[in-house]
Amino acid sequence: MFGNGQVFISHAHEDNAICQPLLAALDAWQITYWFDLQELDPGQRFADKIQQALEQHDLLLRVATAAAERSYWMYRELQAVRGLQHAFPNHPRRIIHLALTPGLVFDATARAEMVIDATSMERPAWLRALREALGYTPQPRVSRRTAIAIGAASLVAAATTVLAARFYFAAPPHTVAALKPATTPQSIASDPKALAQRWHYDFNFSADETAFGGDQRVGLAQDMDALYAATNSGLAVKALAPQDGKVLWLFPSKTSSITTLSNAMIIQVYQNVVYLIGNITTNALASNAFVLLALDKTSGNLLWQSAPISTVNGNASDLLIADNTIYFMGNGSVYAYRLNGTARWQPVSLDPHGGSEFYPNYPMPVYASGMLYVVTNPGKLYALDAVTGKVRWSLQLPGSGTLPGQYVIAAPLVFNGLVVVGSPDNHYYAYDAARGTLRWKSLSPAQPNTDFQEFTCMSQPTYAQSRIFAQSGVTDGLAFKGGRVFAFDATDGHLLWQVDPLQLNIPFQLHNAVVVANFEPATVIGDTVYFTLGCISTDGNQQGVEVLIGLRTQDGTLVSYFLAPVSGVSIALSGDFPSGGRPVANGLAFLSSAPILYVLNT
Repeated sequence: MFGNGQVFISHAHEDNAICQPLLAALDAWQITYWFDLQELDPGQRFADKIQQALEQHDLLLRVATAAAERSYWMYRELQAVRGLQHAFPNHPRRIIHLALTPGLVFDATARAEMVIDATSMERPAWLRALREALGYTPQPRVSRRTAIAIGAASLVAAATTVLAARFYFAAPPHTVAALKPATTPQSIASDPKALAQRWHYDFNFSADETAFGGDQRVGLAQDMDALYAATNSGLAVKALAPQDGKVLWLFPSKTSSITTLSNAMIIQVYQNVVYLIGNITTNALASNAFVLLALDKTSGNLLWQSAPISTVNGNASDLLIADNTIYFMGNGSVYAYRLNGTARWQPVSLDPHGGSEFYPNYPMPVYASGMLYVVTNPGKLYALDAVTGKVRWSLQLPGSGTLPGQYVIAAPLVFNGLVVVGSPDNHYYAYDAARGTLRWKSLSPAQPNTDFQEFTCMSQPTYAQSRIFAQSGVTDGLAFKGGRVFAFDATDGHLLWQVDPLQLNIPFQLHNAVVVANFEPATVIGDTVYFTLGCISTDGNQQGVEVLIGLRTQDGTLVSYFLAPVSGVSIALSGDFPSGGRPVANGLAFLSSAPILYVLNT
């Protein structure tokens, strides 16, 4: 074996199931490896244990998939090992990229390390290539597997993970599991930490371009190198340095052929390219032309622009980039574009009405194992073949329909062969990803929506540590009443804990406040889950505050928070919900609806 013969497997947790042939091979070869089960040993900080494990394992095996390309922690693990190689050149370490989903693009650095494309070979062939890359020769070994915890409990948990993954992907349809009794502890820490502000950027008063004016709205994307912001009424897309907020570049530049860019709130960064949808004006193209744009993420230079997308009027979903394809919803249809700006397949119309006047924007599609999962505003869930756009199955979510309060505004979650989506009847439903059959139905702590003229907010759920984190609320006039954040068990949907944000030990300084629930997904970093939401006063004084709260994943105990004052009316009416908890270098990014971007030290 190369080095000390110990393998650290870097993988995205939604890929647990497709890693099983790899783990079976390593077990058969009696190779010691680290495979993070995530739910083990919650008492110790995740990051510390991962760092220690990376230092102790001389082989980094990176499971390269579409999910891996989006994984912040996998990026951190890869950079950490490369840093160790540079810092300790006399201690050899090897990095192997094992591609398990097709169409991935590897840069020169990765190709120089080693890339094994398992998608272009039969299993015996890629296993043989992997065995040779590891430098494996058969030898007796007692201990094969390590995880976050060591011992019998670890092996039982590991076996449970494998069996669960196989069950979700291979089990025939069965009856829905009965719910366990819900427990809802309210945990309040005595001394929560107020997160310190590293810097902020006010998009309404930027000094690097002419005044914006109007109702400013901002879309945000980020990677380890920069934060990328796009505006609906401004003159530029801009890249900001995560260390100090310095503007790295603006688009359009003075030399660009594009003279005006507007309605460009939809933005995503993938590898070395920033992709966005915008309304552009050039000498040859009218200002009502919506196109896809691709910018070099380092310089902001235009790489390409697509042909006009005449059927998109600006009310599009966020961009999903997977399997070397850009997917999005717009005007009731699903679109697929290659990374060169050409259409992969013709738009698939799922909602002939093109959305509602009440909430015209669509949830983003979600990709898993060659399938797209899409929910339309009227609450219909679809599974599409990601290569062809063909509908594989569809179903109507309970409580959904055509009235404003029956609309769905949050994307689904896909993990371990399940699709989980919030429905206007205040429940989350888990469906078999392959067949669309119901697996379980959760309980929700939000107030029941007895009048569907009111609007139910059920956020996009987040999966981590065998739990699902979400928030919900129901409108009452201008605000969501009964807003709660909560966690439920990912195996059967029973409630683990819930928190009323107004009861936390946070100095809101609002009188008669109500929670404005949010449909943004929570973010889990280590043992902390971060939610963003707003609170407004009901006294008619237009006072409001948006808050980022960090709660302990195990029990909902408040760990940290950050407050951003805003106009209460803007929270309730503009639809610009805060977007926060996004990881940046040694911190978190929080975008308020003001709109002001804050970068916080954690």
